[in-house]
Amino acid sequence: MIASRLAALTAKVAHDAGAEILAASSLSRGHDACAANSWMNGFIKPKGSASFAPYHPNLAGMTAVADALERMTSKSLSR
Repeated sequence: MIASRLAALTAKVAHDAGAEILAASSLSRGHDACAANSWMNGFIKPKGSASFAPYHPNLAGMTAVADALERMTSKSLSR
């Protein structure tokens, strides 16, 4: 599967570079396009939406990623 190969390669390169990875895919489990509390756009553009990218994170999804990145970087900076 392409996604698992890409994830493995990304993890290897990050490890080799001494970088950390935020697994956004793990964060979003249970928040798929069909979930009641979805963190991603479905295929149909929501009414009143100025911008739209099907099957990409919506505001709630990007907010969750931003919050996780903030926690991650705060921990790294406090070391």
